Amino acid sequence: MTKVLIPAQRRKQIQELLELHQVVQCTFLSEMLQVSEATIRRDLEWMESQGTLERTHGAGDAEPAHAGRTGI
Repeated sequence: MTKVLIPAQRRKQIQELLELHQVVQCTFLSEMLQVSEATIRRDLEWMESQGTLERTHGAGDAEPAHAGRTGI
């Protein structure tokens, strides 16, 4: 992506990636969305506060009740 996204657009992209992969790493999201890992962490914090995901160390998890899944 070369276009700068506003937070709502980034979060939508993050949600779409979570739907595909269930677990995504902050580093992967940072590279894909071309923003800092700190920005990704803030987005994940906000999404967690909205009940969209559960944050884990260095990643976001779409369905925290299911352990043992593979992600990116």
